[in-house]
Parts: sequence; structure tokens; C-alpha cells
Amino acid sequence: MTIAFLFFCNHLIYAFVDRTDKDEDVGFNYVGEDNRSFMRCDQYSESEIDSLERKFEDVMSKALTKREKVINSANFLVNLSHVIPYAHETYDKGYELAWKYTRKGLFLRSIVENGYLYPAWGCEILTPKELIGSVKDLGETYRVGFHCSSFIRWCLYNADAVSKNILEASRANDFGNFPGTKKLVLKKSLDKIRPGDLIYFYVDENNGHIALIIGVKGDVVTFVESARWDGHTDPRNGLRWRTFNKKTTDFDKYRFKYLIQMNEIYGD
Repeated sequence: MTIAFLFFCNHLIYAFVDRTDKDEDVGFNYVGEDNRSFMRCDQYSESEIDSLERKFEDVMSKALTKREKVINSANFLVNLSHVIPYAHETYDKGYELAWKYTRKGLFLRSIVENGYLYPAWGCEILTPKELIGSVKDLGETYRVGFHCSSFIRWCLYNADAVSKNILEASRANDFGNFPGTKKLVLKKSLDKIRPGDLIYFYVDENNGHIALIIGVKGDVVTFVESARWDGHTDPRNGLRWRTFNKKTTDFDKYRFKYLIQMNEIYGD
């Protein structure tokens, strides 16, 4: 989910581990904005996909802990040349992978399975009837990508931190009471923020939003979220990195309200 629903959720890849107050190039610069354009269907050639898949395997193999693997997987995606779109949640048959890729690795090639064609990230698919008219600017098609919580679950699954049945769930609010986590008030826990932990806000029993912290440098915290802002076509949508500052952010007004500590999930 996104800020719009507060009243509702270069091909070069860098290995990323628990970097705090370090200057290594990690694919984001702690300032500015992630202004990459949206991924298209067939954005990458077959040889580019092969190369990206090898790099992803290499990046993940270099991580020594589950926490590092989660961070590496998220950082890999925000280092792609194009943004993986925000995809709308639906339970219609044939859309199982449209908004939550419940597999390991990258979804850069379309899949034919059980009589259905599942287009890859960035590909256009027909909008389910249940969504038509319910989302601003949503037309007859939308692009395959991630829902906010499906991105988090993909990272956790690729790090072997959760089981497949957990991956199949979807709600951001689940993380507010996720077994093995500890929910803290964000503005009172700024000194406890670690890459690999989550930030979260709750709206009501059906709506919330979740994001993943991937970097801390001084007072600047970098996180990744798959978000939808003011309608389907908003250029800020999709899987992007963003930042907030521990000292200058007004946490009484900031959209994220909780820090979700993941120590027990990661076994650290």
C-alpha cells in the first residue's frame, strides 16, 4: 500500500551486507530520489537475463546470514536499470504471479504453467474486472510487479528466512504481529534501526503498508518499498528506495509509525 492509501497499502549489481556508516557504493546514495523509469515487458535480452541471474546467485551466495541475504536481495532489485512496477492484488485465477512472485530468483522471463501464461515483471496484463473502477487511472491493463508485502515476502523467501506457505500470504498487516518479530514505536526506537528490519504503518484491519530497511548512514536511513501513490499512473509508484532522516523527520506526522525488529526471524 502507499501514502495515497493512508486512509486505506544500470545492470551493475553490488553485493550488499549490513552496511552502517560506511562509504561503499551500494547502488543508492542516501540522498536524492530513485527516479528510474518503469520496467517494460522484454526489458532485457536473453543474454542480459542470463547475466542478471548469475549475478543474483553470486550476490546471494556471498551473504553469510539470513539478514544479509534479505538485504542483498532487496538491494539487487533497486540496482536494476528499471523499476519493477507496483501490481494490484487480485485473487482471480491465472493472476497468482502477477503481484506476488512466489518463487526464488528473478521473474524476468514469462512462465507457462498449468495451462496459464504468467507474464514476467513489467509485462502488461488484462485488469481483472474486480479492480476496474476501484483504482484511480487504472485502465484495461496493468504491469506485473510487486504488492508492498509480496516484495517483503519474496526477499524473506530468497533468504530462506520463511517457508513457502508464509510466502503465499499477502497482507502488510500480517507483519504487525508476525511470529518471531518485535514491534516498536519508530520515533522511540531510532537508535535500534538495523538494515534488514521493517518499517510499518497500520490504517485499519484491512489496510497497512510495509517496507524494508537496507541502509543506515549516520542519521539517514534508506529503505525499499513497493508503493502506489496518487493513482495507478503516478511516476513515484513501484519498487523504489527512499530515505528519511532520524533528526529532521517529524515522526508524529511521518507515515511509518513502527519498527519491526527481525532478530528472531534471522536468528541473530
